[in-house]
Amino acid sequence: MMEKKILLTFDYELFLGSKSGSVDNCLIIPTDMLLNVMERHQAEAIFFVDTTYIMRMCELEDSNINVKRDLEKIKQQLIRIVKSGHKICHHIHPHWIDAQYVEVENQWNLSNDEHYCVETLSEEQKTQIFDFSVSFLSEIMSVAGVEYDCCGYRAGGLHIEPFAAVKNDFARCGISEDFSSEALIENITESYRFEESTLSPATDGRFIEHPISRIRIYGLRKILNGVFYRLTKRSPKYQKFGEGIPSVPKKAEHQISHGKLEFSLPISIELLTPVLLPYYKKLLKRYSYIHFLSHPKLQSKATIELFDSFLKFYGRN
Repeated sequence: MMEKKILLTFDYELFLGSKSGSVDNCLIIPTDMLLNVMERHQAEAIFFVDTTYIMRMCELEDSNINVKRDLEKIKQQLIRIVKSGHKICHHIHPHWIDAQYVEVENQWNLSNDEHYCVETLSEEQKTQIFDFSVSFLSEIMSVAGVEYDCCGYRAGGLHIEPFAAVKNDFARCGISEDFSSEALIENITESYRFEESTLSPATDGRFIEHPISRIRIYGLRKILNGVFYRLTKRSPKYQKFGEGIPSVPKKAEHQISHGKLEFSLPISIELLTPVLLPYYKKLLKRYSYIHFLSHPKLQSKATIELFDSFLKFYGRN
């Protein structure tokens, strides 16, 4: 039987545009629901924690009671995540350093994206951000009474290249595995080692890349999924929990292929519909490596129910 490697990963973050959304709706409520589903099926995941956001919260917690309460909620949920057998790893969105706190809404404005990518930071800023991330995640694991090497990283916006911008920080902080690059699912067979670039495999590389699986949606499946979306987009069951405003996409999510409009998207839980669920199951049978990239903030009641169905199928197969 073909050995299967299924990676369930979640970006534990708020929205990154002009309105961040609330901690309860973007993180606490949907993450608790996801944890309950995975607990039923004994599934484990990796949560990439937006520690640059946490760093900004720590700056305000002593002077703002709402920020302090939100930070405590996050810490308690992360402790639950670790105690439940899941992993927490580094996720860095550098433009949090320019975010403005909007006290009347208890939310953040991240419209300033001057420092969207790590390479725009000074060495001093990078050191501060990476050191805080190591310290914070270590604190959570210590309180949870769980020990493991927190060696995983996902770049904000998936902007891992140029890798040279973070290579020294990886080595200094004990980070050896990256989860930021993407590839079409049919082109991925497994994770691979690299040294100078995540795009260039190197047999003797010090680092490991776990590429995110992208899928193509086209033809009848695309048409049916589009019809389903239009029929359900106002349904309360399909409304995402997070209420924030995203940043402007940095990458085009569609391309023209063979004269037809073809969508290429990361495989994720928030994209699940009754139309796509059979396709996800087919992918599970066909491929030995599948890497899901999902977000608690983008879940709805419907997608979490479909995730439950998918894990049931996985358990049987």
